[in-house]
Amino acid sequence: MEQGIYIRGYYICPDCEAKICCLTLDSVNYDYYRNGLKRIWCLTGNCSPSDDACF
Repeated sequence: MEQGIYIRGYYICPDCEAKICCLTLDSVNYDYYRNGLKRIWCLTGNCSPSDDACF
C-alpha cells in the first residue's frame, strides 16, 4: 500500500507530510511548504486572479 497523502489529487510523500504536520509559524521551511500547498489549491481551480490567496 502506498504511503503518504493526496491533497486535491496531488501526492504528498510521507517525508513531506511529516514535515508539514510539524511546522510552526516560526519554522525555517514554513513559507516553502505554505507556498507549495497554495500552488496545489490554485492549480485545482479554486482561485481567481483577483484572489489574495493566489500568487
